[in-house]
Amino acid sequence: MKYSKILRIRLGTRLLAMKVNIWNSEIHSHYGVTNETPDGYFVPFWDFIEDITVNDIWYTLKEVQYEYGLSDIHIIQTSPKLSFRAIGYDKLDWREYVALLADTDMVDPNYLRFTVVRGRAVVRVSQKPSTENKLVSTLKSDSLLRPKSVDHATFFGWLYGIPLGTWSLNMIEPPKRLNLRASKYESFR
Repeated sequence: MKYSKILRIRLGTRLLAMKVNIWNSEIHSHYGVTNETPDGYFVPFWDFIEDITVNDIWYTLKEVQYEYGLSDIHIIQTSPKLSFRAIGYDKLDWREYVALLADTDMVDPNYLRFTVVRGRAVVRVSQKPSTENKLVSTLKSDSLLRPKSVDHATFFGWLYGIPLGTWSLNMIEPPKRLNLRASKYESFR
């Protein structure tokens, strides 16, 4: 149930208007990881609109992967729904990341808006009730154009069983402690 009311107060010749929204709905807490790296860069995260196919996402991501010279991109599905997110490990500066997100077709517009407002992106890693997060596809690329976030690659590799790419052969040893920021948020679904 949702209740919305606009309150108007006259202040001399001016009118002050405030909108009040009240919801009576169950709220779910979710946990995610931000795309920030310790050295001030951002790795690409995407969250797509609902009810599109993995093939639609695959083709749109392939375009931005080529255009921006990105390495491997991994597509995660919240099954049994047609709900998809994608992650990459290339380090981008903020402006380039926002441009990349805006250039990607079928990105959830609320995800783009909240990413810009917050100054960082969050991808959910916790399970929703009666669902399972699973890796459904990887867009391979041999691009070595950018440095990678070893912390993000190690975490998502552990979480979804994603092997590190060929770029990891240059790593002397995996990190002893991951340097990632967790994020808790609430949603109505």
